[in-house]
Amino acid sequence: MKDYQARGYIFESIIWDVLLNNGYTNPSPKRIIRGRGAWHQIDAYGYLTYPIPFVYPIRLLSEAKCYKKGKKVDLPAIRNFVGVIKDVSEYYIVNDNKTHDFARFTDVGCIFSSSPFTEDAQNYAWAHNIKLVPFTTNEFQVIIQVINGYVESIKSTLGNLEIDQLKDNFKNSEQYASIKNNLPTFVFGIIDEFYPIVLISQKKWLTNDKIHSDTDVVHGLKISRKDFEDIDLGVRFNLNIFDTDVFFTLPHYIAYKVITKIEGRSKNKDVFELNVPVLYKPNPHITDPSDAVRRILRVKIDIEEPNLLSTQKEKIKSKLKKEDMSTNIVPNS
Repeated sequence: MKDYQARGYIFESIIWDVLLNNGYTNPSPKRIIRGRGAWHQIDAYGYLTYPIPFVYPIRLLSEAKCYKKGKKVDLPAIRNFVGVIKDVSEYYIVNDNKTHDFARFTDVGCIFSSSPFTEDAQNYAWAHNIKLVPFTTNEFQVIIQVINGYVESIKSTLGNLEIDQLKDNFKNSEQYASIKNNLPTFVFGIIDEFYPIVLISQKKWLTNDKIHSDTDVVHGLKISRKDFEDIDLGVRFNLNIFDTDVFFTLPHYIAYKVITKIEGRSKNKDVFELNVPVLYKPNPHITDPSDAVRRILRVKIDIEEPNLLSTQKEKIKSKLKKEDMSTNIVPNS
């Protein structure tokens, strides 16, 4: 096992934790899925536990890219994954005994990456409906630094480790323990019903006590937008939801479509809407997720939130500005 492979395997395990925490279940411990023409290795996959009428169960097939610093996810990587998704989604046959295999799915392809995507990779992914989720912000890069440091510390023993052993050893390591309790929270959502995002915060914000029992509508505030000098890094949107700082990042090619929509709205209207699947536990004694109530929160993001005091808004802006003076921040006027 090479060091770059070890980094990738550990990154996969982190992504799988994120999937589990967002309502995806693993159908099998194996990572090999049969396609129409070949067997394929999938980094992280699972079923979405929110069934939709007239749609086969959604199966997320994802790649987890953890490249060395400076390397970007390019067009060939996306092109290869498009071929994998096509081959897997087309595998359905009638058995020799004339019975059908009823394990059918609506396959969705996604690439999670700690490195940015090149512009041509973004364009190709958009054309072929492959979702791109960048984890390039400082909050996630702390995790990447720990992964890199751990792999470097065991480099001489990598040849003797199995993949699962490597992942388990990392989760039990002192390096991981040093950040485990301070990891940001990752919540999946959909922006304006057309593109998936990962909402990231330094503390838990989607707690049971903040979810209303009588409505699925909540309000948030768009604080600012960060346009990175390297456009391949994407665009960061800073929000405030439930009085908590939350943000998400979109690849530049997709982000400009959202930005165009935002800039066309007046101040007193919603900027955009986020749909966030949650498991609501009306009874605090509920421990089994299968006993919870499945909800889809509609988070209406406004430029001006009536219930948020202007002094609080300025305080949040000031905090964000101090966190990154070197980045071009585009605040709301």
